[in-house]
Order: sequence, then C-alpha cells, then structure tokens
Amino acid sequence: MAQSDIAENLRNTSEAERMTQEIWSTDVMTGGSDRRMQLYYQLIQSLKKADSVDIIVSFLMESGVKMLLDELDNALKRGAKIRILTGNYLGITQPSALYLLKKKLGSRVDMRFYNEKDRSFHPKSYIFHYGGYSDIYIGSSNISRSALTSGIEWNYRFSSVSDPKNYEKFYQAFEELFKHHSIIIDDEELKRYSQTWHRPAVAKDLERYEYSHQNEENEPEDTKVRLLYEPLGAQIEALCALEDTRAEGAKRALVQAATGVGKTYLAAFDSKSYERVLFVAHREEILKQAAVSFRNVRNSEDYGFFTGEEKSTDKSVIFASVATLGRSEYLSEKYFAPDYFQYLVIDEFHHAVNIPVLTLSSEEQCPIGKWGRMHRDYLKEHRPILFNDLILSGQLWTYLADLNEQAQERLSVIVEQMKEAEGVTEELKASNQMAWVGAMNSIRNRAEEIILREMIYGEDAV
Repeated sequence: MAQSDIAENLRNTSEAERMTQEIWSTDVMTGGSDRRMQLYYQLIQSLKKADSVDIIVSFLMESGVKMLLDELDNALKRGAKIRILTGNYLGITQPSALYLLKKKLGSRVDMRFYNEKDRSFHPKSYIFHYGGYSDIYIGSSNISRSALTSGIEWNYRFSSVSDPKNYEKFYQAFEELFKHHSIIIDDEELKRYSQTWHRPAVAKDLERYEYSHQNEENEPEDTKVRLLYEPLGAQIEALCALEDTRAEGAKRALVQAATGVGKTYLAAFDSKSYERVLFVAHREEILKQAAVSFRNVRNSEDYGFFTGEEKSTDKSVIFASVATLGRSEYLSEKYFAPDYFQYLVIDEFHHAVNIPVLTLSSEEQCPIGKWGRMHRDYLKEHRPILFNDLILSGQLWTYLADLNEQAQERLSVIVEQMKEAEGVTEELKASNQMAWVGAMNSIRNRAEEIILREMIYGEDAV
C-alpha cells in the first residue's frame, strides 16, 4: 500500500522552492537523470504563472497526475482556466488518474476524451497562455512519472512570439480536436469508462518504467522519493464514490471488492478526517492487522483495542472484536455513549450478526455536497483557527451543509441570468444542440468561478 510520490516529496517545503529556483529555463528537454533536462520542472514553472493551460496527451497515468495535481489546483485557485484532452484507446489512461483529477479539481477543469474511433491519437503537448503570448511544449511525454522525469523523452518549447506561424497551427489543431472531436468526461462518462476498463496487457511494462529508476544511488537527492501511504488504483475510485454517496445524504455504504484491492486501507483512508472511529471484526488477528494499516495512514499511535484482554475507551480509533463488543455488560454509558463514534467500519459484514446497534453523532450526518467539501478543505488549509472552532463547537458539518445549499441556489440563479443575457434558449437547443452545449458549458464554468471566488475560496467566503 505504500506509494512513492515525487510531488509529495517536494510539497510545501522550502527545499522545493530552492530547488525550483535552481532549475534554469531551457527550451530543450531530453529526460534522463539530470533534472535540468526533465520536463517536469519546466512545466511546474510554467504552471505557476500561466493564465490558462491546454494539455493534450495520449494517456494519463496516476503517477504523473499526482505530480502535477497540486500545482494544477493552485493555478485554478489563482483564476487560471485548464483544459485537458486525452485518449482512452486500449485502456492506457488509468481510471484512477481521472478520479484523482475529478476529486481534487472537480468541474473547474474541462476534461475530455478524444472521440474518433477510426483515427489514431498520439499527441503530447502542453500549452501555456500568459498575458501577451503563449508557450508550447511539444514532444514525446505523456503524463506519467517516467515521462515527466527520468525517462528518455524529447520535448521542445517555443513561443507564439518566436514562431507565431507554427504555434498557431498547433493551437488551432488543438482547438479543433477539443471542440469538435471530443466527449466531456463528466461523472457518467467516467463511471462508464471505469466499469468497462481492463488492465492493459502492457501495464506491467509501464509500471516497470514508472518506478525502475526511483531511489537509485545516482538519482538527484531532491527527486528521491519517500515512502508514503496513499490510495492507489481502485481505492481512489472507491473513495470518490463514497464521498459522492455521503454528499447525497447516505449514512451507510457497503464496499465489495476483490482480495488484494486493500479494503482495510480503503477504510483507513476514508475515515482519516474523523476523530472517533470504531473498527469491528470477528478475529483479533484481523484487528491487529487493521491497526497497522490505520497507524500507517494516520501516522499516529492514538489507537487501542476493545477485546477480551484490553478495554480501551479513550483512543481516536478503537479496534473491537464482535465477541467482546456484543456482550450486554459493555453496552452502557460506562464504556461508550451510543453516539460516541463518528465513523464505523465493520469488516466482513456477514460475521456481524452480534454487533450491537450503534449510531453516529448527528452533527456528522449532514450531507455537505461538493461546495461544502471544497470549502472544508479551504478552511482546513488556510483558516485553521476557524476550522478548529467549528469542529469543537460541533457546528462544522451544519455550517458546510448550509453553505453548500446556498452555493447551489446561487449557482442556479447565476446560470439562469447568464442564459437570459446571452440568448441561450430552448429554441437554440432544438436547432443547434452543439452550440447550445458549448454555450452552457461556458456559462456553467463562469458561474462556478463566481461561486468559488465569492463563497468558497475568497476572503468574503467566511
């Protein structure tokens, strides 16, 4: 379950800033062990200052998306617009990569599949638009860890100023493909792709390329990665599904997955933000194994057991056996109040016939929706004092649920106002559906930007 992630190694550290400053700008990137020739560092510098970004690649892999995700998010928060066009041929694009983008960036990024079945799709280009000019990187790198760093990939950058004629050819080709030869990756399309996806035959080779050179002795110190516990593959998809389920108001979910997917780690990832968690299983061996998983994910020793030999009641995470917890003498306020736990995990539910009736704290049951989740993350990162006050007062989830409802209502009003002002009518939909869809996508994107600025991320949002 350990995931090596170069981006996390760089994130939020002064060393990362120093390293980025040391990487000089170059127009020619050939990959290899010299970080000065790797595409990743040049892309990061461009992302930091771009007003808008257009990316067209044959495929997306989880490893590469993780490297770029935070900087893409920062660019969006800064007001940049991002469009991504990728392929779905042979299943090389990993559903987990798409779910990562959807989970972190949501509808703020316009993400699409190339949608012509009878024509191959192998472009790799990154276009950055600034105040008065644009840069284009074009070459051989898709979005994967290897392609962005030490793989032998050749890429070249030029600007709309140095070569306006050829830049315009590439940019207009992107516009044509994005607008007229693509399908939007909305929730329904992503679910469809995920359900029909099969691990491609070349997956083992791709993974070998992805991680074969990491942590070699001759690799630069700042690109050596550290061991992390992060969701992988199907776990990412499941986490998104669980979050969407909660946002819709559900209080319970059943996870059914094949052996090896990592359901215990999935539970640890999903419950990480909750302060009081109960994990129930029928065998103490399972409880001890689960405790290791939760400790790794939470990076905390604040856990205990409620079994025949131990009766912990004051830990953040309690691992309890069915046989012990189900006994009548332990079902009292002396041990746990009925609503003490905020998150319950029942391992192998078919063994759970003797588990007592437990409820969750009512405050935690409020569905907070997409806008509430985004604002929660903003408060946690940028307004920690207010975030902690809301938690301690028991008002966080009610506050977020109210904000989500207000944001959704405000969004609907703005969309209707824009439709009326711009003449986007049902008559247009009937006569020219493509034009109507394009207009509605534009309106919704602009309306959501207003919501983000006014209610989610701005100073006036709290």
